[in-house]
Amino acid sequence: MKAGAGKSEIQVKGYGYGMMGYGREFNVVRGQHAPLWVRSVYLEDSESQSVVISVAEICFVLQELKTAVLERLNSVFPSAGLNDDNFLFSAQHTHSGPGGYSHFPFYNWSIPGYKPDVFEAIVEATVRSVSEALLSAQPARLYWGSAEFAPHEDVAFQRSLKAYLRNPGVERFSDYETHLALERTMYLLKVENMEGRLLATINWFGVHTTSLGNKVGLLSPDNKGYAAALLEQRYPEHVALFAQQFAGDVSPNFHGKGKSWVQGRRYKDQVESALFNGRLQYEKARYIMDKACRPVEGPISVRSYLVRRDFHHIPVPPEYAEGQAQARTVPACLGAAFLRGTPVDGKGMPHGLYELTVALARSVKATELMLARVKSPEYRQRIETKYAMQDPKDIVFETGEGFLLGSRDLKNFVMPGITDAGIWQFKQEHRRGALRTLPWTPHVLPLQLITIGPIAIAAFPGEITTEAGRQLRHLILNRVRPAGIHNIVIQTYSNHYFGYCTTVAEYMEQAYEGGHCVFGKYTHGAFMKEFEQLATALVSGKVLDPGPPYETFPEEEIKLRTYDSEKNPPLRSYKNLDKKYRPGYSASENSNPQKPRKQPA
Repeated sequence: MKAGAGKSEIQVKGYGYGMMGYGREFNVVRGQHAPLWVRSVYLEDSESQSVVISVAEICFVLQELKTAVLERLNSVFPSAGLNDDNFLFSAQHTHSGPGGYSHFPFYNWSIPGYKPDVFEAIVEATVRSVSEALLSAQPARLYWGSAEFAPHEDVAFQRSLKAYLRNPGVERFSDYETHLALERTMYLLKVENMEGRLLATINWFGVHTTSLGNKVGLLSPDNKGYAAALLEQRYPEHVALFAQQFAGDVSPNFHGKGKSWVQGRRYKDQVESALFNGRLQYEKARYIMDKACRPVEGPISVRSYLVRRDFHHIPVPPEYAEGQAQARTVPACLGAAFLRGTPVDGKGMPHGLYELTVALARSVKATELMLARVKSPEYRQRIETKYAMQDPKDIVFETGEGFLLGSRDLKNFVMPGITDAGIWQFKQEHRRGALRTLPWTPHVLPLQLITIGPIAIAAFPGEITTEAGRQLRHLILNRVRPAGIHNIVIQTYSNHYFGYCTTVAEYMEQAYEGGHCVFGKYTHGAFMKEFEQLATALVSGKVLDPGPPYETFPEEEIKLRTYDSEKNPPLRSYKNLDKKYRPGYSASENSNPQKPRKQPA
């Protein structure tokens, strides 16, 4: 087997534009606390079958980024055979990275708009990173290991306990045990050359990169980035990829009862909080490397398989839909719970505005269902199916069909732009004719499965909750075991991004995660069905339908949505920014917090 590794910095310039992750207009770039990197690993087996795995320190990856990276790499390395199938491009999900790199308009409304220079910076860094990995390829050995975080290690907390406990069969935890209601295992792949020199590590552990809140204003890789930097300092000349697994309902910030420090923060200083969490992840990765890794024995073959599926309409069999016979996915809708935010990682709209939005959503629902009785059969079927599959979500945005609270006349929408920066932005874009092409968020999603000897990586194009992830992992593992595969990880935020995937039970709670589960209550069932088919095909050699092409947008529309720095000068007001993080503040990346705030006996 051959392996190589590389890393390159994402070099973004300027300030005053929005970050990606929190969706708040005041969450803008004021400076940079630490570099943002793209790290890559190249693996090739004895039959010249290969894969590239890249992890970028951004919020999430979109297919337009991956397509641009592949185009440039293939122009430089045409013989490498890189394509959509054998390139896994994911993000570690920092919420303190630059925004504006999406071609899909919904993800840019708080930036505001598309920023070509940010897109270019991410693509260039990824190309350099992968190029370095390809050029450094050499004979190598692989090692695999895992270890649990002990209960006293404050690395992660279940942020949606009520939704989690709706799942039948899960262990019951109290509000004092939010740190236990999640996956506490870290998995790690170690790559060494034949002389025993460490080349790279990839580890998987699910926890949101939201130790830094939405009022810090500093570009930062957050906890996973600090963990990677510490591991690379400890083992120089190697590349450390800290990938995500089940992070959808998992926070690094305390949520629950039984601690005396401020809810949501391990330390008063949020940078110290990120460093603390990163150090925990670093120490666990180091422990696995030194004491829990075992050689991957025998000939190691590398295989990859990717299909595209349109989640606009996927029939879901009863076994994955709690016995429902007519279950399916429907065009993407976001609910009021999404706009409300999470109680600990980032609150959304004010409560009064949220209540008004819910009332408007329910009024629209009542009106549409009433009209469905007298309009055409096609209209009736569309409306009744939408609400049956999305219930009990209070639908606000229909990003698949281009509606806001039932209206397509966005420029004249009843809610004034002053109430929300996002509403103001898309009103402007609608007036300019920049929102004609649908959908506003992706419908065509890539499902990818990679095997490296006895290890499988399922690349998931979004966020998945703990229990939904466990069920998906169990299903795939059962299907690939006949091929001698005994270890599997779900690598999230990979290749594209659609939002959240919850179980049906969690969806019914309509917490933030359910409100952002865009294809309806049977989204998880659709992924279970499609990944089962993919895993079965990979083992059997069956050829599946590759699926429809990805959505693209006319260049003219993208230009109309482009952020113009001259017409939209950088914001200079710091009234919403935490005082300690205003320009001039700095914190040492090497700081090592030792004393948590006092806990009760």
